[in-house]
Amino acid sequence: EPEKAFLDLLYLRSDIKTKEHLENLRIDPFVYKEELNEQKLKNYLDHFNSKALKDKINKLNSVL
Repeated sequence: EPEKAFLDLLYLRSDIKTKEHLENLRIDPFVYKEELNEQKLKNYLDHFNSKALKDKINKLNSVL
């Protein structure tokens, strides 16, 4: 599922730490907000149980 793949990417990329790093990924806001299922994203995020990953998603949401 795309939501899991997206979180896997952010989880595995420990070099991504700041809003600038997230901006440099050049994520299309339309794809992120319209194509990824927000509820699935939240469910997967809970399963990761990672504060760092939650912080990345929060920063990403503020950038997009």
